Amino acid sequence: MVRAVRKQYLQQIVINFVFIVLLSLIVCPVLVPPIPGYFMMGLLETFQINVALPLVFMMHSVIVVALSIMQLVKHQLTTLSDLRFTKKFDVAVDVIRALFRCCYLLMLLTALAILPALTIEFELDGFRKGAFEALVYTTFIIVPVGVISTLFYADIPLPENGLYYLLMISAQGSVNNLMHIVPGLWKRFGRKAVMMPTQKFTKDEEMNRFVLLALLAVVAVNSAKLSRQIEAAIEQWDDYKEDYEKEYSESEEQTYMEAFVKNVIHIENHNRDHRLGRKTFEMGLNHIADLPFNQYRKLNGYRRLFGDSRIKNASTFLTPFNVQVPDEVDWRDTHLVTDVKNQGMCGSCWAFSATGALEGQHARKLGKLVSLSEQNLVDCSTKYGNHGCNGGLMDQAFEYIRDNHGVDTEDAYPYKGRDMKCHFNKKDIGADDKGYTDLPEGDEEKLKIAVATQGPISIAIDAGHRSFQLYKKGVYYDEECSSEELDHGVLLVGYGTDPEHGDYWLVKNSWGTGWGEKGYIRIARNRNNHCGVATKASYPLV
Repeated sequence: MVRAVRKQYLQQIVINFVFIVLLSLIVCPVLVPPIPGYFMMGLLETFQINVALPLVFMMHSVIVVALSIMQLVKHQLTTLSDLRFTKKFDVAVDVIRALFRCCYLLMLLTALAILPALTIEFELDGFRKGAFEALVYTTFIIVPVGVISTLFYADIPLPENGLYYLLMISAQGSVNNLMHIVPGLWKRFGRKAVMMPTQKFTKDEEMNRFVLLALLAVVAVNSAKLSRQIEAAIEQWDDYKEDYEKEYSESEEQTYMEAFVKNVIHIENHNRDHRLGRKTFEMGLNHIADLPFNQYRKLNGYRRLFGDSRIKNASTFLTPFNVQVPDEVDWRDTHLVTDVKNQGMCGSCWAFSATGALEGQHARKLGKLVSLSEQNLVDCSTKYGNHGCNGGLMDQAFEYIRDNHGVDTEDAYPYKGRDMKCHFNKKDIGADDKGYTDLPEGDEEKLKIAVATQGPISIAIDAGHRSFQLYKKGVYYDEECSSEELDHGVLLVGYGTDPEHGDYWLVKNSWGTGWGEKGYIRIARNRNNHCGVATKASYPLV
């Protein structure tokens, strides 16, 4: 009998120690070798699964190990008839057992907290923050997804899709949950308990585990949707490549396909929120939907760290006296804005923002809209602190144009999308400036007055979000968009009010007409300087 009890304790120690090791690979992803598939860290990234989820299970397993070790020691002392320390061990065991019960209480509270959402429609991307949500993802998603995905992808070689790693996680979650939930139910029907041998569960605790198991079954059905989403996204890959004329080397296609699959699922989940009235804009596929996020960030070339020239050289914006501005402005209607351009894979957004502002000011003063050369700025303004395709500042571009007495036309100096040797020709100058004016930081009302009275304005925004990358239409509002961490230069060409989603800024991007609303985006206005629209705004003086 004693040997059997010891064997049970040792099994608990070994099994949970293995779980701790496996979970550490998730908590410390630097220990995990590069994974070619979509799953493990791919799922963690796509659905924003909090790292707290494996930590909770690790804590649970550590408690189990500690309790088993202490019970082994207690049995050894009892066997030796040494009862002096038995009571002390009993106290320690009771404390650890209380912690053990707290784990189940936490799981129960979490399950009850999300029950309303489960009864409506389970949203993979709906829970993004907090330990409760993180625990739910582990208990109710990773495990069933692992099993269901295995059924869907059994015919795909494991090394090619990373199922091995998914199954490793799923096995951990499945065994751990089955060991600590299902046996409690078996006990109700007279089965031999295989839970913690020292633990006697109350009826309430058994009911808690029953509720958790029921919720697990509900979510398992919903999690099958993820497998279908992945399969459907993969099926779209070939069509996407054909539609956007994409070609990849054999070594890089896997990387781009993984990014594409994650983005497709992200779009579907976001647009479901939009249909339910939770989001103010839609997302969709575009020519950059295959970019891994680190590559996407390279498109955003606004670099405040290169310097802030407004400190010394900018003019101060003075609000016109007794001015009344219209409720809506769109400078496209008065021919102050050129067609949407495409910067390609060069981080030259700052150059497009600068030329756009100068094009508008030049047309407003001289009555002629001339497309100006971004390549001229990319190649020739490095002495002013700009770094070509590696980023720059609009104000520094205005300084270069002022000192250079002009910038060439687009026709004379066409865009190449890469750093090249400067070949500015003064005979091809299309416009000049006399300096520039900076607007007060963060003041949306003065920015509104400026764009209404002066014309298109160069601005910098925080575009470092997948929601911006995949924006399709609507009034853009992302609660994570910063008003200080700016990384993308764009052109403000107006403002207005959407009847459903409120005030907005009308912004021209430089990613071609296939992005957003034919190359434009409407960003929420009068919402605490959303995305930093009013943080670094300026325009050239002509």
